[in-house]
Amino acid sequence: MMHTNGSGDSRSAGAMRDKAVFITGAAGGIGLAIGEACAAQGASVVISDLDGQRAESAAARLRAQGYDSIGIRCDVSVRKG
Repeated sequence: MMHTNGSGDSRSAGAMRDKAVFITGAAGGIGLAIGEACAAQGASVVISDLDGQRAESAAARLRAQGYDSIGIRCDVSVRKG
């Protein structure tokens, strides 16, 4: 299967098959766009954001398109341990 990334480049779907990506700040904007691009290439995508409800909503959007995704609340600015 081939996908077009919007700029006319065709890329083989599945280039990221068997890979998982964890994207911070991904409930919208550039983070979500990166998640969508990775999912289209076959990656499982973890959408993380300070707003857990928005993260899950974004992940649900990817799942509705047939992609493997979960959304979680995560604050990477705080180090614990």
